[in-house]
Amino acid sequence: MHLSKVAVIAGMLLLHSCGSDTEIVKVQKRDWVESIYASSKVQSVNQYAQYPEVAGRLVRYHVQEGDTINAGQLIAELDGVDFETRLKIAESQEAQISAGRLKIKELELLITTAELQFQKDSIDYFRQKRLYESNGVGSLSTLETRRLKYKQSSGQLKGLNTKFKALKEELSAQTKQSAQNVKLAKSQLNSYKIYAYQTGRIYELNTHVGEIVSPQKPIALIGDRDKFLVEMEIDERDISRIRIGQEVVVKLDAYPNSFRAEISKISPYLDPGTQTFHAEAYFKGTHEIFYPGLTAESNIILQTKKSVLVIPVGALTNDSTVQTTSGEARIKIGLRNTQFVEVLSGIDENTEILIPNEK
Repeated sequence: MHLSKVAVIAGMLLLHSCGSDTEIVKVQKRDWVESIYASSKVQSVNQYAQYPEVAGRLVRYHVQEGDTINAGQLIAELDGVDFETRLKIAESQEAQISAGRLKIKELELLITTAELQFQKDSIDYFRQKRLYESNGVGSLSTLETRRLKYKQSSGQLKGLNTKFKALKEELSAQTKQSAQNVKLAKSQLNSYKIYAYQTGRIYELNTHVGEIVSPQKPIALIGDRDKFLVEMEIDERDISRIRIGQEVVVKLDAYPNSFRAEISKISPYLDPGTQTFHAEAYFKGTHEIFYPGLTAESNIILQTKKSVLVIPVGALTNDSTVQTTSGEARIKIGLRNTQFVEVLSGIDENTEILIPNEK
């Protein structure tokens, strides 16, 4: 449906009736404001719907409707018991890793002791070997005993070093995996907590505690506390006349006064469902504290003309003539709407016009 143009004028001065078929009116000059009507609604600036990241049961809210919140503030919690369990398991793995670190320290002490023993057995064996081979000092059994102790301490040291290396590699892998598990569990658990993206006011909480929520349904409506704009739907036949910066007169059912706004955004996309373009206008100056969702009637001001001569549309015989008390007069018309027509020439404000009475 085409959005109508509105002329804001003071009407005509009725003089008297001329029989039962016509009335005589005298034209007066008044200001004419040409505008385009747009159906509208009020929204807060930076308004957004807060969606949960996961599905779950709502456990508690940490805010109430009307509260002012900061970016990153906790809004609500969902039931994340399974992920709490996973986090505890992941943290218990960290405890096992701590125990593994103690084993490594124990192995380091054993290796130090084994190295000292290996050094002693090595010195004893090779000294005894030199004495036996050069001077025949000592018995062969003594040499064999010291050689055996040397081999045993060498093997023990190698075994401890191998065990130490394997345990250290295993612990390193477990540490990385455990850290990833804890990080993942905390991230998954954190997804069951809903945080505000930006500072604003809680205008609506959409779910009751105990209900199931999902990423397809918003849990809260958040927007600026003090700044508001009006969203308008512009008919495609009017969009070519709309410009950024044009003034808008906004009338809200909730308030007796009209408010002024200024167009700040015009969408270049035509909504195929409504055959309209979306536009936004910020309210100018100080104004009432509004509420998102308020319905509004907006008139986008196209031009204002001072002291315009106007006549009722019903006074036109056709697009160029009217009947006056002096006879038919040819006129040139300008702006018009459903009620009035601007007269550019042909009559003046003192002309008395005959208008047929409606039957």
